[in-house]
Amino acid sequence: MARLIGVQVKTSTGTYTPTSGTVSIVVEAVGGGAGGGGCAATVANNAVGGGGGAGAYVTGRVTSAFSGVTVTIGAGGAGGTAGANNGTAGGNTTFGSVITAGGGAAGTGGTAGGIARLSAGGAGGTGSGTANLTPSSGQVGAPGYAPATGISFGGSGGTTPLGGGGHQTIVGSGNSSAGNAATGYGAGGGGACAAGTASAAAGGAGFQGICIIWEYA
Repeated sequence: MARLIGVQVKTSTGTYTPTSGTVSIVVEAVGGGAGGGGCAATVANNAVGGGGGAGAYVTGRVTSAFSGVTVTIGAGGAGGTAGANNGTAGGNTTFGSVITAGGGAAGTGGTAGGIARLSAGGAGGTGSGTANLTPSSGQVGAPGYAPATGISFGGSGGTTPLGGGGHQTIVGSGNSSAGNAATGYGAGGGGACAAGTASAAAGGAGFQGICIIWEYA
């Protein structure tokens, strides 16, 4: 029976050196979360940004040729700058060529307009590779929505098993709000929103990915 002898947590890109005695590993990888969309300034109308998509969550077992493998950690995407600007996609987290946890797609920036404004959230990342994988696509960012004149909702960011997305923002007439940043590995940033006569606002930042390596003798 396999026996756990070590756990290595990688939060920056580098080389994996196994603990002495390791004969197989289980890798958990999470891609970087995307940034939420910004929103334009408004004049007696609304603007909303979509939430950023979460990075994929992938696990896989590797039984050979793992010593010295490069581990790349996907960066979190920046939120869209103030205005109708999309966020930035999250980066891929990889364990060599055998595991890839894709980064999330960016939230859409919101232009100013009347009621029923809608800005799409970013798609979640996808997993791939040649190891014995159990991939899970990242959660989609929620769309930004303005149901009526004078009220706007920025989209929340996608979440992962290891982190929460940026929380939804809500404003009434005459106000705007920047999107909330993600709070954990691989999660997406929230979208901005504005209602009535209000200034432009920026989207929230996504959170970087992570790779956890469980070592067995």
